[in-house]
Amino acid sequence: MKEAPATKFSILSDPTRLAVIASLMVRSRHVNELCEELAVEQSRMSHHLQILRRHGFVRAKREGQRIRYQIEPRLRGGEGDHRLDLGCCQIAFPPPSEESK
Repeated sequence: MKEAPATKFSILSDPTRLAVIASLMVRSRHVNELCEELAVEQSRMSHHLQILRRHGFVRAKREGQRIRYQIEPRLRGGEGDHRLDLGCCQIAFPPPSEESK
């Protein structure tokens, strides 16, 4: 079942989740990288990532004892594309600055 656009927007309305999406648009990251970059405790970050995974925004890949998160590939236009395709519309993120890469 496809989620309604209102549900998608509700999930992305949280500033932390939106910041996670913006960060992952640049490159995939481990949980600890996201926590450090966004100044969020690991337990809160895990909660937000769980919501983003459950609703199909991000994908997790285990690497040993760590988990790397990335934007769900079907939501991206392509490599270097900083748009999130929600089906009903697209959200454009500004290209990253050199220091955030």
